[in-house]
Amino acid sequence: MADKFAVNDAFIRIYNSLVESKAIKSKGALAEMMGIKPSTLSEIVAKRQGITVEFIQTFCQVFPNVTPNDFFDLKTADRSDAIIELQAEVIRLQGELLAMKRNENI
Repeated sequence: MADKFAVNDAFIRIYNSLVESKAIKSKGALAEMMGIKPSTLSEIVAKRQGITVEFIQTFCQVFPNVTPNDFFDLKTADRSDAIIELQAEVIRLQGELLAMKRNENI
């Protein structure tokens, strides 16, 4: 199992990929989606606060293509950036599809 620093680093890597792909608009938007304070998320991203199992569970519910294994599997650190970028793109496209579906119901 990965140590707590590797788990936090995995989250930051996943978070940055999602931001770069525009699947996450801002820290504030992600914090709202997860039901946490924006300051908590800022502390985590700045590596001043660790993440919890509950945090990982909530994050994986918000982004179903991200699994707990992405945080704990030591092979995650060895994955190519291309795979992480593809996951982020899928999540971004799912968000666009959801927004389009919502617009049809208006």
